[in-house]
Amino acid sequence: MYVKTKWEDRVVEFPNRYKIEKEKNSEYYLLTQKQGEVAKEGTFVKASIMNNIEDGIYNNQLFSFETTLLVENWVLNETTNLYEYNVTREDITENVSVDGVMDLVNQEKLGNGYTKSYDGGFKIYTSDLPSENIDITFKYQLANMVLGGTENVG
Repeated sequence: MYVKTKWEDRVVEFPNRYKIEKEKNSEYYLLTQKQGEVAKEGTFVKASIMNNIEDGIYNNQLFSFETTLLVENWVLNETTNLYEYNVTREDITENVSVDGVMDLVNQEKLGNGYTKSYDGGFKIYTSDLPSENIDITFKYQLANMVLGGTENVG
């Protein structure tokens, strides 16, 4: 789960004041901050905070891909009496919500379908075997979320 950082400015008496000293036996100079009184320390910029930002952006972006669900790849699950279509995607886990987006023509082909994700992909379920191929766009987000049920795609 993403944990937001509350950023605070550093507040000092002289924000841009430095002391310049020539280093002994060298052509270099040393700059030392001389900011005066510090009213507020502020939030330090460090790798752990920056990596948290990077991870938060990556894990909350919306991914999508278009595909055609081929009629010949539907399989009847005799235990549930539902037709299943398996889609493998390495980045999907059981906690990822996957939604299907399609036009009305393709919605009619799929009927009352829904998706359920698992580690390594997801399945589409429907009660009636589609008689035609279905063009569909799947959208999902890799955020850490726990689903309370299934998501409708049709």
